[in-house]
Amino acid sequence: MIGAITGGNMTGGGATNNGSTGNINNNSNNGGGGGGKKKASVRMEKIVLIAKKQLLAFYVRNGFGVTKLSDIVHGQEPWFELERSLKSADDDSKSMDYECFIVDAFADVEREGSGNPAGVVLLAGPPGDELQNNNNNNNTGAEDDSSLDAIDEEEECHDKKKIIEEIISPRGIQWMSIVAREFNQSETAFVWPLSRVKLGMNGLLQQQSEEEDGAQSSLYAVRYYTRSGMEVDLCGHATLASASVLLERLTYEKQQGGGGSSSSNSSITFCAKHDVLHAKLLAAPCTPHNSSNNIQTPASNASRISMDFPWKDVTPISSGSDDQQTVLNILSKAFFGAASSSSHLVVHSDESALAAKFRQFFNSKDPDLSHHVLHIGTTDEREDLFLELTEEGFDLLKGIRNLDYTALEEFGGYTRGVIICCVAGGSLQSQSGDAVAQQRQQQQPMVDFRSRFFGPKVGIDEDPVTGSAHCSLGPYFGTKLNKTVVVGRQESERSGLVECTLKEAKGERRVGLIGTAVRTVSGKLSIRI
Repeated sequence: MIGAITGGNMTGGGATNNGSTGNINNNSNNGGGGGGKKKASVRMEKIVLIAKKQLLAFYVRNGFGVTKLSDIVHGQEPWFELERSLKSADDDSKSMDYECFIVDAFADVEREGSGNPAGVVLLAGPPGDELQNNNNNNNTGAEDDSSLDAIDEEEECHDKKKIIEEIISPRGIQWMSIVAREFNQSETAFVWPLSRVKLGMNGLLQQQSEEEDGAQSSLYAVRYYTRSGMEVDLCGHATLASASVLLERLTYEKQQGGGGSSSSNSSITFCAKHDVLHAKLLAAPCTPHNSSNNIQTPASNASRISMDFPWKDVTPISSGSDDQQTVLNILSKAFFGAASSSSHLVVHSDESALAAKFRQFFNSKDPDLSHHVLHIGTTDEREDLFLELTEEGFDLLKGIRNLDYTALEEFGGYTRGVIICCVAGGSLQSQSGDAVAQQRQQQQPMVDFRSRFFGPKVGIDEDPVTGSAHCSLGPYFGTKLNKTVVVGRQESERSGLVECTLKEAKGERRVGLIGTAVRTVSGKLSIRI
């Protein structure tokens, strides 16, 4: 074991390692006078040490937390860095308020109250570290090896140069879940800086060298939780919201002379659970572009952000398969009720012919079914169920107000949500040339596809705007329409716009998601565990 004790407000040298304050006898001549003894006090904040794997359980039981793999190489076995806070609960209570925000992500600038609101909480480090350490200081005999669960995974990720996983204490996980339920937004993002890693030339994360340690970084860890307190691996609109908060702050600090280059203040990188995500503040967001897909951004509290996300393909579900039949059955039950009775429907028209259309929409015996349902599939790793409809069919489903969301959970062939979408074929093509010209002159977005997203499996009935769903929507409709840039409108009650840019370089395919973020609330979070 190699260790050190760090602290502030020192009035003398030396320390004891069994508490937060040590008394020191320091001989002093006191200006040439008689050699009397002077007692000095040292306030220690934390103990930092490195240890090998076989000793980690011992240190964790005695109040230490594992922070990362050490850069130190001595022998064949790796070393791990550990910390134990010596601050008291009273010290923590003075700094337990966290900055928090609510941001409308992927907002439509033509409509107030649009986009998907996301909560954003800014932290100084992984949540729960100080809380766990303080508790362990008072219970040094407690058995708690939970922070060791990710050691093997972290070591493997480090060896393969994958994402460096932040080790979050069980208390921190519980706290994030509680806060997300309190925010009651579809997702809340928790963000903290990663000061000990850097982005390498190969685009992968690497540990910083000793010379680089402490250098300013634009790397942040991010975790996402739904309003039900459930963690999700990826969330586009909460990433956009987080990026807007951080980039706005970095830009302000630069304007105030806070240092940093132009590039470092216009882009940041997020390390999500399984993905590295890049976000950039677009230059001159209010300046109209020549692209017909331009979505204009207002000034003041709005930001225009570009993000780099993974590309996700859609794998078809075989026609006539049991899975296809199950999908049609659950959708029929969700939208029209188990018995497909007209009393279950709430439609815009009382005409019986329209009600009959609703009842037969997902009836597998309906010979005209293929007229409405064009494609059924799942996204990568069977994350989302994906259905493309005709635009007529899409509009018919919008007429239904009372959905049985629990029915959508009955199909086990996906893990997250249900995407229903269509080509926006009639949005511009059916208009006259004068109408199209007028729309372009007014800088209104030229929408290529329309969508809705349902996520009862993750505690979200219908999501206002789902950025991560466009990791598959963008490539699907870009390929279908033979375009590299497509714009989608997610047509929830709030509605929102997402611009998708398809990129391929060196054999890797990525999706650029561009949207507008409007900050609506900022304040302090005082929830403590």
